[in-house]
Amino acid sequence: GSLDSPTGVERLAGYKDALAGHGIALNEALIAEGRWTPETGAAAVEILRQRGVTYSALVASNDDMAIGAIEAIKEKGLKIPEEVAVFGFSNSKRSRYMTPSVSTINQFPEKIGETAAELLFEQILDAKHAQIREEVINSELIVRESSDRSFMQ
Repeated sequence: GSLDSPTGVERLAGYKDALAGHGIALNEALIAEGRWTPETGAAAVEILRQRGVTYSALVASNDDMAIGAIEAIKEKGLKIPEEVAVFGFSNSKRSRYMTPSVSTINQFPEKIGETAAELLFEQILDAKHAQIREEVINSELIVRESSDRSFMQ
């Protein structure tokens, strides 16, 4: 994702935290910035090729970037998910209908909007007594064809 976006910065921080939490050293050469589009997802695959790095999985900051990455990986003759597993983020409608379908993270945007509206109404209706609180909406990993290697066993 784009590092001039809070979402991009947070997703990159999450990636780095996950690596550290599992004792895996960060390799900056495996990180390629994009602009949330299929074209920049495809460009990221080319950047990784030019850097000469190898990888068995690619995590894109959103599904559009994952879709572009999948197309670029297939053009290079690599098999998904056998050689490279691909994950997106956002559970876009297009991600289900790609070939292969894109594994993704569902953020439940409707629930986020509903919860935000409820918190706002609490503030509007009773500003003196309403408590400022943080609500966490859990996300869900959706495994689809782009990462499902179970059939290979």
